[in-house]
Amino acid sequence: DAGGGVYYSNHALPPSFDDTSENAGNKLTGAAGYGPQRASIAAKIEIVPDAKSLSSGTVTSDTITISLVDGDGQIVSSGVLAESLVVATYPTGIAMNSGSQVRLKLGKAETPVGIIGKEQTVGIAYQAVATGDVPVPPAELRATIGSCRVGDYFDGVVCKSCGAGHYIPPDVAGRAAAGVGYDDSCFPCQGGYYSPTSNETQCEACPAGTASGFAGAESIATCVACAEDTIS
Repeated sequence: DAGGGVYYSNHALPPSFDDTSENAGNKLTGAAGYGPQRASIAAKIEIVPDAKSLSSGTVTSDTITISLVDGDGQIVSSGVLAESLVVATYPTGIAMNSGSQVRLKLGKAETPVGIIGKEQTVGIAYQAVATGDVPVPPAELRATIGSCRVGDYFDGVVCKSCGAGHYIPPDVAGRAAAGVGYDDSCFPCQGGYYSPTSNETQCEACPAGTASGFAGAESIATCVACAEDTIS
């Protein structure tokens, strides 16, 4: 018959293509016949992973994947929405320095995420924006803005390091999310101590018999031998 197919096999009977057979993935109807992408009606935006943890002002080293999917969860790769701009909306009090908007290409896009704000967990809604097409529900990314790492302080925008020659006491570092500023957080190493790196919670003492005569020393090279008739 016109439009018919031909099946040839040494088997007496053709293989079964019902839902319970091992050949179910080869059937010509339903999602299994289309692969990972298909041209069908978009149902929603999907984000993977849908939760991220990061410090304020940092940008994630990995990305989130934003996809336009249909009712079967497969990527919709054609239509106006499949090439649309996806825009993030978020609560007042935070800002985004990466991932606030991204354009889909064939229904999919990847982006790193960066958020500025105090310690909290917020929901960020991603909505596809396209003129002349039926809108779909947005997807939510749950972002947890953590406290600054030990040795850093929160300047009201991002986590920053005190820098070499300084230290930040652990109890002050723990208040980073409260907006403690540099002047209240970072302390110069006292005479006889030094700090060669940033993010320190205490300074290192000069070796016995040596001393550093000024505050804020950054290197052991500043520790010089004590004068005659003096001790360290």
